[in-house]
Amino acid sequence: VNLFNDVTGFSYAGSIFCVTCGIRLIILPLAIRGQRASSRMAHLQPELAMIKKRYELLGTPSQAEQKAFAENMQGLFKRYEVTPFAALTTPLVQAPMFIGMFFGMKKFPNLFPEALADGGLFWFTDLTVPDPTYILPVMCGLSFIATVETGKDQMIDANPQHGPMIVNAFRAMALVMVPVITTFPTAMLCYWVPNNFITMSQSIALRNDWVKQKFGIWDRPKPMPGK
Repeated sequence: VNLFNDVTGFSYAGSIFCVTCGIRLIILPLAIRGQRASSRMAHLQPELAMIKKRYELLGTPSQAEQKAFAENMQGLFKRYEVTPFAALTTPLVQAPMFIGMFFGMKKFPNLFPEALADGGLFWFTDLTVPDPTYILPVMCGLSFIATVETGKDQMIDANPQHGPMIVNAFRAMALVMVPVITTFPTAMLCYWVPNNFITMSQSIALRNDWVKQKFGIWDRPKPMPGK
């Protein structure tokens, strides 16, 4: 952020925004790959459940049966052109980046208090203190719940068993986070709010029919009768 600020002469708020956009652009291919994998994992779940059920009914399988089970699993994933952990690539990459930026921006004002004291924009000119108007914390909470709602299908497709529970946990987090982040320095929200809007926009874009066809993302499977 400091380097970007020095090179461009942007305000620190603008520099944080641009660096956030740059990071998300770099990991966009991973996000597309994760969405593609999630869509295919959702389609193979019924066949996967049948293979596992047949294996469980064997009781104590022989080596030949174990080998056949492994080959069936490999064949299934190969047919759908996906790997078991491909859908987890995006969160495994994004989570450390988010945590790193989160704590980095939280400590940023302590490292450069004078520079950030007038590095803001509009009503939040001082990035070292919380937003006195509460506008940014509210925007952060609303944009966070919006990202959950626009991305919930991918979370459920990637993990059908625990996905709904994870979605509800994020919804609850959105309700309690606003009072907490009102105490955070504005510099951190200059990262978090744009990051939420980028995530939301990305989820919407990856549901577009042209985009899905371009990157091999399948439509969600139709629910089975009675479900």
